Amino acid sequence: MGVGVVIPVSLVTALRTSVAIWFTSRLPMRCYARITDTALRLAKFFRMEAQFWMNLQSHYDVEVANDAIAGKLDREVEVLKAA
Repeated sequence: MGVGVVIPVSLVTALRTSVAIWFTSRLPMRCYARITDTALRLAKFFRMEAQFWMNLQSHYDVEVANDAIAGKLDREVEVLKAA
């Protein structure tokens, strides 16, 4: 059994998407404590689900980011091709 080089998925993702390695490696563990806290408080106040407020914030964040980098995406991100 040979020894191979293991390349972290976060490194490959960073190289192919022009995203900083520190960000891709922490993305799954990223803590949104303030947003979550606010969502829980608004949910309690309005007697609704906190997920509604989380989704609203997430949708807004994606729209703002898309507007900011729309032109760069095609130039900087390599599309993953099917194997």
